Formats: sequence, C-alpha cells, structure tokens
Amino acid sequence: MKQTTKMSRAVSQLEHMFNSINTDFFNGELPQVIITVQSKPGTYGHSSRAKVWKRKEDDLYEINIAAEVLSLPIEETIDTICHESIHLYCRVNGIQETSNNGSAIDAELEELRREMEVVAGLTRKCIKENSTAAQDQGGYTARYNGYVDRYEKAKERYDTLTALRQEKLTKAKAIDRFMATVSKRDELLTEFDNRLWLSLVDYAEVHRDGTLIFHFCDGIQITE
Repeated sequence: MKQTTKMSRAVSQLEHMFNSINTDFFNGELPQVIITVQSKPGTYGHSSRAKVWKRKEDDLYEINIAAEVLSLPIEETIDTICHESIHLYCRVNGIQETSNNGSAIDAELEELRREMEVVAGLTRKCIKENSTAAQDQGGYTARYNGYVDRYEKAKERYDTLTALRQEKLTKAKAIDRFMATVSKRDELLTEFDNRLWLSLVDYAEVHRDGTLIFHFCDGIQITE
C-alpha cells in the first residue's frame, strides 16, 4: 500500500512537471498525456508514437519515465520530460522524425530548434532561481553547466545540418539546371557539349604539377 501511494505521488509530480513544461515552452499546445513509470535499464524514457491509451471521451499519448531516472538528480527527470515533450510535439504536428531524404533534415532541424528553446528557457529559469533564493552553489553550477553543454551540442548539430541542407539544395539546383539543358536538345548527345559540361562542374583545381581535380555539383571528384 505504501509503495503504491509513493508511486502515485511520483506520477503526480511528473504530471505537474509536464504541465509546467507544456505551458512554459510549448504555449500549452501539447495534448494531455498519460505518464507512466516503468523500469527500463539503458533508457531514460520514451513517448508513444500513437494514442495508445483508449478512453470513452478520447485517446491519449503516453510518456514513460524510466524508474531508474527517479533515483537521479531531479534535473535528469526534467530533461527527460523535456526531451520526450519535443518528440510528442513533432508527432502531434506531423513533423517527420526519421527518414533518409531531405525532409528528415528539416524535421531534425525543427526538433533541435525546439530543444534549444527549451534548454534556453531552463537556463534562464535556473539563473533567476539562483538570484532570488539561496541555493547550493555547487549544485547550481553543475546544473547551469549541464544546460550550457546541452545547448551547445544542439547548436553544433543544428549548424551542421543547416550547412548540409544548403549543400543539398545547391546540388539539387545544379541537377535541375543540367536536366533543363538536356531537355532543350533536339538530338542525342554525340560530341562534347560545353554547356552541359559547365552545368555539371562546380569548380576545378589546377596544381603546380599539372594535376587537375574537377569537382562536380553532385560531390564527385575526378583527378586528371
């Protein structure tokens, strides 16, 4: 009975954390969820991909928090709920999370943008709490540095993906130009065509030893 009461209180606290995060960082746009606690070694939590809880009035998503996380500092629990809330946001808004095409980059960029917004908000809240109430400075510094590290990792990934996205767009435009040039021809290509060549090559390197390296718009390199 005591164990059941203890778990009930823990779930109630998790629900309160989720509601606060939803209000502060998602403008209350996330739907109501069922929060569960189960032992899941090797993972901190997960959010369901569909509304797995069936009720008469509506169906609900589930956010599960690994029981092992509850024994860690509370910041780990908050971070886990934030992380799973971002996944939930993507699913509710139809943002694809995994794929092999360009839309996967856009989806991850959106998720990273949300991640940075959430962490920035947590950092501001952390600073405000430290400035208005007495706290253990060792714990504050560790929490603050953790948020900064988390933000910087997300920002680094965001910048990398942004550059990759731009590179893919540039290559796609080059291919479009090539296809447009080919489609304008009335006959088969039987000899060198300067226009087609220029539409394929991005740039060329000329080395002192006479070596030529042609860089094509699709990323291929040919050395002559």
